[in-house]
Amino acid sequence: MKSIAIIGTGGVGGYFGAKMAAAGYEVTFFARGTHLEALRRDGISVRSFLGDFSVPVVAATGVIDEMPAADLVLVCLKAWQVKGIIPELKRIMKPNTVVLPLQNGVTIAQELRAGLGAACVVPGLCRIISMIDSPGVISHIGVQPTIVFGEETGQTTDRVLAMKAVFDNSGFNSRLVGDIQADLWKKFISICVGGVLAVHSKTY
Repeated sequence: MKSIAIIGTGGVGGYFGAKMAAAGYEVTFFARGTHLEALRRDGISVRSFLGDFSVPVVAATGVIDEMPAADLVLVCLKAWQVKGIIPELKRIMKPNTVVLPLQNGVTIAQELRAGLGAACVVPGLCRIISMIDSPGVISHIGVQPTIVFGEETGQTTDRVLAMKAVFDNSGFNSRLVGDIQADLWKKFISICVGGVLAVHSKTY
């Protein structure tokens, strides 16, 4: 896997995409507005408690159709935005492209499978606290950045091993798991519990 499309260059896509670009992979970022302008002009910078870094020249576009066909597509938009971009994603797919969604929630992979075909989607999630600090700059303020992913069947296939190699080479944590649905539900439940506690001003 060499060519990678980052669909959504916010805190999640910006951080992981920047790490892969810094490692030498062919990364193309999808972004909009002043953020896109800054990426094209200055590249992408990450401010992190684990160490700052930057990639001064990156490929970036505001139109998914203009992205080159990718070996790996990381879908990092908000969950409610995913269904609307499926027709555009079809145009950057190769026969063996893998699509990895990193949104919170448990239905995103199903939505992508319904629109793109079941074979190309590998479910996943991420753990990171990060955000756009200013145009072209990502701020990582908490949690060891980690991508958790795995085949729906639980099998260890060549493609998930190839994804693991990309992530390892890029210098961030990743976990290849046999029951990705369990991990998705655990994260979703923790988010729900956190929301309830926030509403009631409780910490436990």
